[in-house]
Amino acid sequence: MENQQFLKALNKLIERNISNPDFGIQEICATLQISRAQLHRVLKKTSKKSTSFYIRSVRMRRAKQLLLTSELNVSEVGYAVGYENRSHFSQDFKSEFGYPPSHLKT
Repeated sequence: MENQQFLKALNKLIERNISNPDFGIQEICATLQISRAQLHRVLKKTSKKSTSFYIRSVRMRRAKQLLLTSELNVSEVGYAVGYENRSHFSQDFKSEFGYPPSHLKT
């Protein structure tokens, strides 16, 4: 599978499971029938991110979209993208974008 096709399939898989806080590397490997090492190699090569950070980035992009386009509050968006702890969600969001999620909600 070509790298871009692989990333598309991976993004689709993460999006389908985005609200599941337990969805992670092990589930991706099982679903895509790929080893953890192979997954890591492909992601490092194509995205320059580790697997965990790649999954987090997909969650954060979705969270940003929800904050901008929905009526959900910050906590609800956090839950929607698989975070059970609001402060952890806010911390990861700020790390990803440089500002807290509350910056997008007035």
